[in-house]
Amino acid sequence: MRKNWFGSRIFLGAAVSLIGACGMPSAPEAPVLPTSNDGPAMRVVTQVMHRDGESGQPTMARLHADTLTPMGSEVKSVAWSTLRGLKHNYNLSDEAVQGAKLQDLHDAGNGPLIAHFDQEI
Repeated sequence: MRKNWFGSRIFLGAAVSLIGACGMPSAPEAPVLPTSNDGPAMRVVTQVMHRDGESGQPTMARLHADTLTPMGSEVKSVAWSTLRGLKHNYNLSDEAVQGAKLQDLHDAGNGPLIAHFDQEI
């Protein structure tokens, strides 16, 4: 008994083409993150795990919100309100918070939110 490889290859190629045509684009558009940081500060409990020897600033800390974040909150506004909540613990001035730019945001959907803020001096 001899198997017809030509027919199975055509079927496989058609199936892969159909899946590729219906799939997501290979390069998603870059998200546009807001530059505004208006809104209330979130009450954040900070447990400092390590401080810089020279400046005394925290280099690693564990954070958790003092109050629950409402379901359906926009993740960008949560990131900004957390930064405003850290102002006292990290000795940030109003100018430092106003000059911060939300560069990147990682949200896996369930769990921690990782926000990357940059600042130009």
